[in-house]
Amino acid sequence: MATNERAKRDSTDRNLLSKILNDLERSDKTDNQRLEDKALDDFQSKFSTKAKFSSHSEHKQFLNVCHIW
Repeated sequence: MATNERAKRDSTDRNLLSKILNDLERSDKTDNQRLEDKALDDFQSKFSTKAKFSSHSEHKQFLNVCHIW
């Protein structure tokens, strides 16, 4: 049962991260600072306490979008 809950939580995290990444990419294309700030705030509020974010497969993609990589 714990495995099922973890899978649901991981899926929810992936969906949220995907939305944040899409918002960041869209903000870059449209030069929309407000959308970018909101996406980064959403990311900070959701993942700031997750020490294992780097284990997510989306981590490298997120860094690329943020131009940090």
